[in-house]
Amino acid sequence: MSLHENACRLIQLLKEQHLSLITAESLTGGMIADTLVSVPGASAVIRGGYVTYQTPMKTVMLGVPEALISTCHVVSAPVAQAMAQGARTRSGADVAIAATGLAGPDSDESGLPVGTVFLGISTSQATWAEELHLTGDRQAIREATVAEAIRRITCALFPAVPGVTMRRPTPDELPQIERLTYRAFQTFTFPDGSRPEKITEHYLAHIIPHHPDFVPELHLVAEAEGRLVGDIMYTRGQVVRPSGETLPVLSFGPLSVVPDWQKRGTGNLLVRETLQKARTMGHGAVIILGHPGYYQRFGFLPAREYGLTLPGGAAFDPFMALELLPGYLGQAGGVFHESAAFDFPQDEMAAWEAAWQL
Repeated sequence: MSLHENACRLIQLLKEQHLSLITAESLTGGMIADTLVSVPGASAVIRGGYVTYQTPMKTVMLGVPEALISTCHVVSAPVAQAMAQGARTRSGADVAIAATGLAGPDSDESGLPVGTVFLGISTSQATWAEELHLTGDRQAIREATVAEAIRRITCALFPAVPGVTMRRPTPDELPQIERLTYRAFQTFTFPDGSRPEKITEHYLAHIIPHHPDFVPELHLVAEAEGRLVGDIMYTRGQVVRPSGETLPVLSFGPLSVVPDWQKRGTGNLLVRETLQKARTMGHGAVIILGHPGYYQRFGFLPAREYGLTLPGGAAFDPFMALELLPGYLGQAGGVFHESAAFDFPQDEMAAWEAAWQL
């Protein structure tokens, strides 16, 4: 769809859900708001926009702490988050989208490459940031930022994807799921752009459905165009408290989407639907290892905020937790132990791969 068509769709969806939206823009200088208000009837849901082009205005108009800007730099995920949260709380809107970045033609003292952009999104449930790496001249980067802002806020708020249906898989579809998982992770990169030394997710897709920790009720596939395009699996883990008490928790993974359906909201849909299902089933919390910039949109927080660590004491940013039942994790802390399904002998995987047919 064109940019105008996407803007029209977002306005219509906001109207249907009775949600109001505010923008907070730096490099785009009001272009996001202008694109949205060009849609007839936008005044019913677009509350307005802040243009905070110069750095001090982010503090004056949005309340972004000067210390945060000094510490993290004005083009950063924390500042984008603070811009969005400030815009939402000060305006009273339900949702805020913020943009800060480098459109060029030159970089600044940060040394970040031109085209580095952070989008901040804030709702009543969560505030997060998403990083973009755009190319082209100054105007192309600004226009791409507008397009991505509208696309990503739409996917975040309204995860239904045209043409995609979700359902429980059948046992005879497990080989298909292994193959789609393999294809999904052929393009996987870590946040720093590096690639894993070895892809193991397709083997996990092979063994998890047969493991005692597997949660079949939360196994969903996404189907489109007559084929499987996505899959998510859940396993049981536990948190061991300092007292020795154990607390049952869930984890998900692999979360797989084939390359031609990535960045279209398919993964978003699978995560949201299964989290809601897990909540209604009475599960208390989900703990994962994943990209913070992606999973914050679902309400995940750094697990260390609950006093949790991995075995050995690590508690880095990709180690995240989400309470499905308020207060379930508490502050007693503990060590998270994932399912034993993930601790498989490498020689078993090698033997399986030798006979496996893609």
